[in-house]
Amino acid sequence: MHLKNIQLMSDDDHGNLASQSLCMTEMFLYELEKKFQTKDCEPIVLICGSFKDYKLISTLKDEPDILFLKNTYELEVPFRYSEFENATNKKKILADTLEKAILYLCELKNWDSQLVKATFKKMKEKEYKAEIKGRTKLSPDKKRKAYP
Repeated sequence: MHLKNIQLMSDDDHGNLASQSLCMTEMFLYELEKKFQTKDCEPIVLICGSFKDYKLISTLKDEPDILFLKNTYELEVPFRYSEFENATNKKKILADTLEKAILYLCELKNWDSQLVKATFKKMKEKEYKAEIKGRTKLSPDKKRKAYP
């Protein structure tokens, strides 16, 4: 199996963290490509809050839940949303949080942590700016270019 989705969420912020972290999680999955193999996990949900330590709270395997897909890992992650809200370097905070959580899972589940570290190093070199390079497409009237 390959990782298909990673989501950071918090109960304290009315869904703001999930939308703000989407750029980091998607960049991570894009840079990771399909190289990362797992035995029983496709999506990972990182529940951010005032926890003392990282803790794997659920591994749904049999049937999908109302909120989560089949084969989902749920992980509690220490995170202070109030500090994040006022920070100027939000991308770095999100990337660090994501990296620590994924590396914790790598250690817990014996996944390849070197591939994860290399991916985060690549993201850091790009200064957390996601650029997808490829062919441009012209609009139907052939006057404008679109970048998929």
